[in-house]
Amino acid sequence: MAKGVKILERKYSDIEKQLSGFIAFVDTFVEDDKEVLSFKLSQFDRLNAKYESVKEEIFTSLSDGEFKNFDGKITTCNEHIEKLEVRLKSLNLKYSKNNNETGSNAVSNVIKPCFRLPELSLPLFNGDIETWFIFKEQFKEIIENCGLNDKQKLQYLQSCLIGIAKHVQTVDDSYDSLFLALEQKFENK
Repeated sequence: MAKGVKILERKYSDIEKQLSGFIAFVDTFVEDDKEVLSFKLSQFDRLNAKYESVKEEIFTSLSDGEFKNFDGKITTCNEHIEKLEVRLKSLNLKYSKNNNETGSNAVSNVIKPCFRLPELSLPLFNGDIETWFIFKEQFKEIIENCGLNDKQKLQYLQSCLIGIAKHVQTVDDSYDSLFLALEQKFENK
């Protein structure tokens, strides 16, 4: 199995290098780069699919001992991919020239405000403390930069809450109050 581990290490290393390139692109993004955003997003989607495939190979073909070499790397890579996806989609949303609705009949958790924005799926939060900070960062990055009013933000936030997170009690019926209640419940544990 040592040969299989080496092959997976090489594949994983290649993915990490490509991720570093995306991080550099986002970190040094200037408005002139907006012309390549949609291309970068499609490249990122392909890289994400490749990563999921390699991750599946790691989960299914390695012994517990061999897997330990990848465990921390996978956690870090998952976090980088989630953050990059939010940042790339936010940039694309900000600089998108095509403000026409796509005509998609996407069901729930898709932003469709009164001014035309490309559809963007919102993250869901089920009350799992380990995923709170990622949800918080992604949600705020998307919602708070869209110029929505408090009621609209509240509706989107409520639509993203599932499981125990849906039952969090608030002082009043406002976006800020609900977000504060979520922070108090899931950040202080």
